[in-house]
Amino acid sequence: METSKTKVPEAAGEYEANAEVDNMKKTMEYLFGPFRFIPARRTLHCGDVPQRIGSRAFDILTVLVERPSEPVSKRELINRVWPTTVVEDGNLKVHVSALRRTLGEFEEGSNYIATIIGRGYCFVGPVQANKIAAERQLRLIHPD
Repeated sequence: METSKTKVPEAAGEYEANAEVDNMKKTMEYLFGPFRFIPARRTLHCGDVPQRIGSRAFDILTVLVERPSEPVSKRELINRVWPTTVVEDGNLKVHVSALRRTLGEFEEGSNYIATIIGRGYCFVGPVQANKIAAERQLRLIHPD
């Protein structure tokens, strides 16, 4: 169940720091298992095949992949994925489950997202983060 909430403004310095981090993240691609994940383009590929992924599941994957091997609390995930909406933990569970299906986690030997009981989730697969070259970045942002 989702309901609106008011977001409290951050301190001015935090806006600048967050903008800097956001700009850096827009130039990254993440490789794990057979997957290539490009948050700036909102794409996930398994090999050369694009994977369909819901926007909330995509946002959850972004948070987890940006911080591999680091537990992320349920509260933090909810605040990042639904910043202006109040949701219940059940909403998060549904989207994590869909994400696991997309990543094929029910196949033997693949495990990317671990549940940390009572706390949250952690991306446990090895991740290679690559900075996208400037000319390639322009093609991602302006594909024409």
